[in-house]
Amino acid sequence: MQKKDTEKAENSESSVSEEEGQKQEEQAKGSIPLITPLIAPEPPPMPGKVGEQEDLTPDGGVSKTVLEVGENTAQPATPSLVTVIYKGYFKKSKVVFDSSDGKPVQLELGDPAKIEGFHIAIEHMFKGEKAEFLIHSDYAFRKDRAGVVLPAGFEGKRELLRKKRVIYEIKLLDFVARVDLDKDKRLIKTIEKQGTGKRTPKELDDVKSKRQHR
Repeated sequence: MQKKDTEKAENSESSVSEEEGQKQEEQAKGSIPLITPLIAPEPPPMPGKVGEQEDLTPDGGVSKTVLEVGENTAQPATPSLVTVIYKGYFKKSKVVFDSSDGKPVQLELGDPAKIEGFHIAIEHMFKGEKAEFLIHSDYAFRKDRAGVVLPAGFEGKRELLRKKRVIYEIKLLDFVARVDLDKDKRLIKTIEKQGTGKRTPKELDDVKSKRQHR
């Protein structure tokens, strides 16, 4: 009797083991969907308070101090068109090397004429916000980026310029959101009004559109 009970227990364990193995094989083949945990999306960034400081890069190479609070809006991204008032000066000497002369100017984010830190700074701003950005040399003139305009008087002093830390004071007045759809600036979408839906049409979907001729 005891022998039969032992055989039943062994057969039962073998059956369970076979079922588990079959389930694993089916999951591997995709016949049984694997359950993945839902990850809550990160909340959108909010405008900071006056005096609030923030590192914009993991290495602290670009840091921000809020001078005037902006609106709770989206932030511009490359290659958006931004309207700004700004001035840039060397941290130690306070000599101004770049400025809009106190007047609003429109620039394209990603313009190679500006240092990398300048673009990173504006990408972390809100409409109406004014902030001060400390930009270390790695995000200023240390790297030989093609197209960057050198400050007057430093054309033959590149090695000295590489060590300079700079400060930019920037006020973001407005921006026109644009998206580089193919990542090579051949097809750029200008967003004139944000949509309210959560879906975008797929291939073969029927769509209705309103065309405006310019």
